Amino acid sequence: MPIYAYRCESCGHAMDVLRKVSDPALTTCPACGAGTLRKQVTAAGFVYAGKLDVLRNPADDHRLKVFDAKVRGRTDQFVFKFVKPAKR
Repeated sequence: MPIYAYRCESCGHAMDVLRKVSDPALTTCPACGAGTLRKQVTAAGFVYAGKLDVLRNPADDHRLKVFDAKVRGRTDQFVFKFVKPAKR
């Protein structure tokens, strides 16, 4: 579940909330009760650094469709690499 940052436009109260993606956005401020609570845009805690092909299958000729049952377990696999951004 992602952590969302919220800030009230009326009183300035700020908070981080752990919520499901499917949950509706919060609108009522728990500090002042106003309906002006807004979701804030925050930076991710990681950065995409590339794709590694360490699990590449040289026997995969890439002619079959991905969802074809004949290729299960025999296709290329890959790993996405993420790194923590450097502190500024």
